[in-house]
Amino acid sequence: MLELEQVLVKADTIKSPQTSFAKTSWRHLPHLRETLTTLRGKTMGVIKEGCNEAAVFLAPWPVRDCIISFSGTAGSAYLHLIVGRDFIINDQEQRWLALAIEKKLNHPVTLKTSTVPAHP
Repeated sequence: MLELEQVLVKADTIKSPQTSFAKTSWRHLPHLRETLTTLRGKTMGVIKEGCNEAAVFLAPWPVRDCIISFSGTAGSAYLHLIVGRDFIINDQEQRWLALAIEKKLNHPVTLKTSTVPAHP
């Protein structure tokens, strides 16, 4: 099914805009530009939430380090958790962790876990 709508306009009845959008420059809008520092600050807060979510699931074993990276080509974030415990994190725990973190971050995550001795 095709619907066609026609709008009739008299010549010279449409006013041209005062400022062309193409002429608008981001340099004239400094309050909209974000620096790497502000973006890092926002991102770190979100990452910390994901790591804290993992810590809740892994308690009483502490998360010793939480490393996250992003790729320009991959759609997911890469998260590496280093957990203080004397035995490995099994596949089921890994899946639950990834699911909990993805839900918290609202973004797909590729999760890798490592363990270090619980009592260094």
